[in-house]
Amino acid sequence: MRIHQLSNFGLAAALALAFSSAHASDGTITFAGQLQTSTCAVSAASANQTVTLPTLATTNLNSAGQTGGSTAFAIAVSGCPTGVGAPTTFTTFFETNSNVDMNNGNLKSTGTATGVQLRLSNATGGAIRLDKPTGSQNVTATSLSAGAGTANYFAEYFATGATSAGTVASSITYSMVYN
Repeated sequence: MRIHQLSNFGLAAALALAFSSAHASDGTITFAGQLQTSTCAVSAASANQTVTLPTLATTNLNSAGQTGGSTAFAIAVSGCPTGVGAPTTFTTFFETNSNVDMNNGNLKSTGTATGVQLRLSNATGGAIRLDKPTGSQNVTATSLSAGAGTANYFAEYFATGATSAGTVASSITYSMVYN
């Protein structure tokens, strides 16, 4: 009986060793950051703004992919630190929310019109992908000069198919990323 118990113990020990995995250090991840006494301030006119697009006829947006009513808007910052180690550029990160169409990166309308979304574009007209993470949205960096800068954007109607008359409304929150 004692021999049988020892052999069961030996078998269990052998199985434990056979199924244990070897662990080795394969590398190191180092984290770095910076704290500043202050960051830039978004101007009061930019912080919570309403961008009003022109009224268009539904015939201008009667098939998928048609756009119209491009309207400029801007986000301005000031009071940024200057000097050694201070940020030299900033970008806007548009935060994904339930209003974002995760298939095309546009803003879904919460208004009464159908078949229409809102597309945001950067200063050169490139579509901003609101469904992407920071650094991948096609938002270009804006230079800071004397602690201030203005990022320019456009909003336009984007047809997803034939449109119907009604209101078009949406919203997006954003954060500033300083580099």
